[in-house]
Amino acid sequence: MKVIILSLPHMSSSLLLNLLSNCGNTNVDHKERTRIHNYIPNKVNIIKFPLWNPKLERQIPTDYHRIYLIREPRYMFASLRKRFPRGLPKDHKYLESLTIWQKYLDLIKSTEIHTLVYPDYICSQNLLKSICEDLTIEYSEDIWSGHHKRWIVNEDVPKEKPNPENHIAFRNYQLNQPITNMNRDFVYNSFIAKIEALESYQNFF
Repeated sequence: MKVIILSLPHMSSSLLLNLLSNCGNTNVDHKERTRIHNYIPNKVNIIKFPLWNPKLERQIPTDYHRIYLIREPRYMFASLRKRFPRGLPKDHKYLESLTIWQKYLDLIKSTEIHTLVYPDYICSQNLLKSICEDLTIEYSEDIWSGHHKRWIVNEDVPKEKPNPENHIAFRNYQLNQPITNMNRDFVYNSFIAKIEALESYQNFF
């Protein structure tokens, strides 16, 4: 089986890919790709691409099962602003258009596909379990435990929280924090965190 995780940036695709990599019958490629390069028969082969656009949607092979991620736009932009405090880079500029958001949401609403909302699938872990069952992925509660290393690039995990502009170190640190419903690195569930996200969104452009 072939699976691709699709999203816009900073919607937790790295976290989801790492969680699925700890399932028993998956073959996961941590590089951002639109095609599976190392297919293994009898495995669920999974890739991710977090720069969704309408043109890409038409190019994905029909035998790929798709998982779409959704995140509240204000929190996504707040996260992007931490990484790019001087403005979005060229390959992210298309996100400034509300049209791209509308097309993405219209696609998700109009198609029978697998979708996960971040951070809902962390707060209610049965959401991910259900998708795993549909895609014949061997789900286990163990994937949420802290003894699995999670990474976007296979480097050491920093002991202290790095500057968000150091993207690889910051993401490796963030991905390896304990996954709990109250963990602020994963879930914006406190009043203060939501206010900070809203302020960051308002000042982004």
